[in-house]
Amino acid sequence: MGIQLIETINVGSGGATSLEWLNIPQDGSDLMIQMSARGNDTNRNIGMRLYYNNDFTQGNYKFTNLVANGSGEFAGSGSFAPPIQIQGDSSTTNVFSSSSIYITNYAATSRKGLKSESITENNAALATMAILSGQYTPTSPITRIKLVTDAVSFLQHSTASLYKVTAD
Repeated sequence: MGIQLIETINVGSGGATSLEWLNIPQDGSDLMIQMSARGNDTNRNIGMRLYYNNDFTQGNYKFTNLVANGSGEFAGSGSFAPPIQIQGDSSTTNVFSSSSIYITNYAATSRKGLKSESITENNAALATMAILSGQYTPTSPITRIKLVTDAVSFLQHSTASLYKVTAD
């Protein structure tokens, strides 16, 4: 198995309303995103959503997640773009969340699986750990990925790297 960097996105001054990879090469088996992010919302944790091929149809995405923080834990599921946790702007200054996202069979003409692990940090009881699994039901290959926050934007110094995983 090989892992090759496709592209890294570094958010500059002024932030970014979304992060997007276009024209994803179709010669791999899986995709992986490694991310360090923070959003400009006053919440400690913010949802970030992942969309494929500019498809915003809620019923095309399915997920189940487990989230735990200093005040408890909860499980959930839904039929919309998976909510992956990132750091909010009311958390400890200059602390960014860490997320790992793995997408299976992205170039195949079958459903695509998704797994993510996210950790937000805070010098308080409300640091959050989240595990998510999901599925994209359309069978077209993934050629484009867009990350959008439930906040206004990703803050400067947020970084996301997209890798392709190959069989060799």
